[in-house]
Amino acid sequence: MAIGALVTHANNRWFYVLMAYACALVAFIGFTPTYWAPVVAGSFPGPPILHLHGLLFSAWMLFFITQTTLAATERVEHHRALGLFGIALATAMLIVGIIAQLHSLKVGIAASLEVENRTFSIVPISIVIFFACEVAVAIANIPRPETHKRLMLVATISILPPAIARLIAVMASLPIAPGYHPPIAFSLIPSFVSDL
Repeated sequence: MAIGALVTHANNRWFYVLMAYACALVAFIGFTPTYWAPVVAGSFPGPPILHLHGLLFSAWMLFFITQTTLAATERVEHHRALGLFGIALATAMLIVGIIAQLHSLKVGIAASLEVENRTFSIVPISIVIFFACEVAVAIANIPRPETHKRLMLVATISILPPAIARLIAVMASLPIAPGYHPPIAFSLIPSFVSDL
């Protein structure tokens, strides 16, 4: 009985590592056609705020992989020390995420798509606010490791819908460009996929 409990505990720890890799894979694959490939080709037209946005949100995926691995290998002191960086990173993501959306709104207004862009703004802004709140609740639950790690996983999954939306758009041959958003109902599909 005790051996079975130990095996279950070990598998539980590695589950979060596998989920961290899965989240990172979805994020990087989702943004490759619209961000990473154009950046590598030198053809990404976006301003510095979009690069900072991409850097921070990508850094979160790498941070989450590192944190789950440290926890799974029982290097708790390193996990806690790096957690302070995670708090700063999540805070920067909140601020830069909102600024990036305001930039997108400005581009949409310049393209005479003000109503569509103002309507769609609720999607990315609510995603980044939910992420930040979820991280804050996870931090408050550090004394309860099982709750803490579940909340951190939910926070990470909550920022995946934009990557999933890009994958769906590429598969459906829908145009993707700053300021040109799909109908707000479209956001339900990637959100539903990430919820699954």
